[in-house]
Amino acid sequence: MYSLHQYNGPKEVHYLFVDGGCLRAEIDQLTAKYCPSHPIELDYSRLAAPYSKVFYYDAVPVREAGEAEDTYSERTRAQRELLDRLGNLDRFHVYEGDARKRRSKGGMEQKKVDVLIAVDMLTHTFRRNMHRATLLTGDVDFKPLIDALVREGMFVNLWYPPKSTSRELTDAADGRVRLDVRSLSELTTQRFRQLSQIPSSQFGYARRPDTQPYFSWVDQHHEECQLFRRGEFHELVARVESNGNKQILITHRDIDKVAMYAADAFDLIVPKNVKEAA
Repeated sequence: MYSLHQYNGPKEVHYLFVDGGCLRAEIDQLTAKYCPSHPIELDYSRLAAPYSKVFYYDAVPVREAGEAEDTYSERTRAQRELLDRLGNLDRFHVYEGDARKRRSKGGMEQKKVDVLIAVDMLTHTFRRNMHRATLLTGDVDFKPLIDALVREGMFVNLWYPPKSTSRELTDAADGRVRLDVRSLSELTTQRFRQLSQIPSSQFGYARRPDTQPYFSWVDQHHEECQLFRRGEFHELVARVESNGNKQILITHRDIDKVAMYAADAFDLIVPKNVKEAA
């Protein structure tokens, strides 16, 4: 029988906390590497889909001494437009710090963002507003925060850029997800995917092509790797060592991009002499 006090809400409340500077840096790096003519466009609604709420933190550069207002507005326009757009999305909450030039090392230094993230994650944990938290960052300064959350009984996932995140930070979390070309390309807009120069990939029980491979090798993490031709496309098929029934399939016209994607997404190294066979 239905009760007025019956709980019909979500079984698990999962919040995502995003270090916007980290996410932007990874998008910029992958854009330069894979598709400089078509900057990566994320569909932020798809990013938010698995989560009850998304908290997005970013640092907008401050106006420099002597800088004209029009110049400053144009320099920060794209970032402010993004923050305004995110603030209008359901379940998104945007909080701003500021970015100032470092006096000693050069470059930009974020202010307030780390404090905002720490205060919010600890507050939601202490109040038991969530069952699970995911933090998107690669900054090792967040390790004490993750340690504190774990000690309080919160399950913490870390969504991190693998090439710039220390083992110290990843080991602190309960779960880990790579912020790489594969995970980001799955969250892109339909328009970007139509223009994209990023290889496509599948992971599962893929059927091997009927043709003979034009190149084969054994990778240190995989039992067998083979390259096939399907028209103008290269297809890389690799069997996963820990589960011989599952395979990785990567497809693209450009063998160099297949090799880059394999390394970035799966730590799979394509031999340099593959171009001679291709």
